[in-house]
Amino acid sequence: MSQMEDRELLARKKEIALDMTAVLEKYRAIFSWDIPEVNIAAVDQVVLKEMALALKQLSQSSQAPENNK
Repeated sequence: MSQMEDRELLARKKEIALDMTAVLEKYRAIFSWDIPEVNIAAVDQVVLKEMALALKQLSQSSQAPENNK
């Protein structure tokens, strides 16, 4: 990564973290609507696991040869 990309990432780190938190909170709310007595800690683990899987798949697809120009 170039210095410019490093600087841009540093500028966006908080924004990325806030976006990830917003996604988790979105799904907490959805689970709470559907299951009033839901265990939020369990929801967090399920959602975070799915988020990690989605990020892994996204990372793999972004490294595909046709995407590296």
